[in-house]
Amino acid sequence: MTASLGGPSRLAAVAPQTDGKVVAAGGAPYLTPGNTSLALARFYGPSVSVETPPVYQTTSTGPQDVTFRVDIDEPLFSTVTPSFSAPGATVDGPVTFGPGVTSVVVTVTVNVTFTNTEQFQWLYPQAGNGVAPAPDPSSGGAYITIQLLPSYPGYRLVASDGGVFTYAASYWGSHGGSPLNKPVVGMASTTSGNGYYLVASDGGIFTYGGATFYGSHGGSPLNKPIVAMALDPATGGYWLVASDGGIFNYNAPFFGSHGGAPLNQPIVGMASTPDGGGYWLVASDGGIFNYGDAAYLGSHGGSPLNKPIVGMAANPTAQGYWLVASDGGIFNYGTARFEGSHGGSPLNKPIVGMAATFSGQGYWLVASDGGIFNYNAPYYGSHGGSPLNQPTVGMSR
Repeated sequence: MTASLGGPSRLAAVAPQTDGKVVAAGGAPYLTPGNTSLALARFYGPSVSVETPPVYQTTSTGPQDVTFRVDIDEPLFSTVTPSFSAPGATVDGPVTFGPGVTSVVVTVTVNVTFTNTEQFQWLYPQAGNGVAPAPDPSSGGAYITIQLLPSYPGYRLVASDGGVFTYAASYWGSHGGSPLNKPVVGMASTTSGNGYYLVASDGGIFTYGGATFYGSHGGSPLNKPIVAMALDPATGGYWLVASDGGIFNYNAPFFGSHGGAPLNQPIVGMASTPDGGGYWLVASDGGIFNYGDAAYLGSHGGSPLNKPIVGMAANPTAQGYWLVASDGGIFNYGTARFEGSHGGSPLNKPIVGMAATFSGQGYWLVASDGGIFNYNAPYYGSHGGSPLNQPTVGMSR
């Protein structure tokens, strides 16, 4: 099958049934509802389902092949050929289930021409020999999630004065040496890696390279200071979070906030889901608050900590997240794998943030002196041991 896409698309999928029809075991529907005189008859046609493949990652545009596994609910005695649709795209040829076959692999070629990291394409069964049309493509199913990764492999650090330090990543400028109303508290890189954002504690936003300015909270009242930001990989917009859990969204959907609700400890970080459909907030006691399609996968809230949590990172390929404490302790949930920590080992300065690798198989930690600690992730350098005008407060990949 071939699909050609030019921009982000969210379209639905179903696995249909032929309710009310008598269908022979060979898959051909009879026209007389309720006919049960045939020994091999059954009342439901074959149910076709499409397995959602893992996130597909690429560093280049152009045609990309993604494979789906297509299943049918029971072996048949004759050939069934359901066709498929990917709305907004061109899909070539039906899928054939021969006698006794219950699973086939389908290749979808997507022409990657978008600039955001995430692109979605739903695939769903339509009419075919022995298979009913999909009654409602919006009722669920399988989709491709494609990440167009930046061509660089490294990471960036930011200091509270807006100074930016890059390692195996492009440098697009900084706010170091320029006046600030309030200190910088975090940063986020664009999904294509062609720029980055800095955020200050008053909600001010500073953009560099290809990062688009969608608005800020600078100059407006805040109940509590901004402590972190996260990028929406679907729209290219961003969210800011305050220490009371208040959310401020710019070209990104609002999925809810904890502002105005009680907290045992302040919010210190946030991360978005791989599809941009939700986000997590983390408090300094390890409590997790989830919104949108961000699944709750566990937290450290209510359990003892040697040192407070200072940040988090999400697995960029699936539902999962890591929390990091100021002593370098790591706490992992969902698909986020534990690859090591600095907890229990000496530090010159406390850890202030972390970032996951593009593959989600490793992560980096950064200390306030710019020191980098890598776990199943390449080491590209650090600022540890070198002078800083102001401490490092965060990092991004």
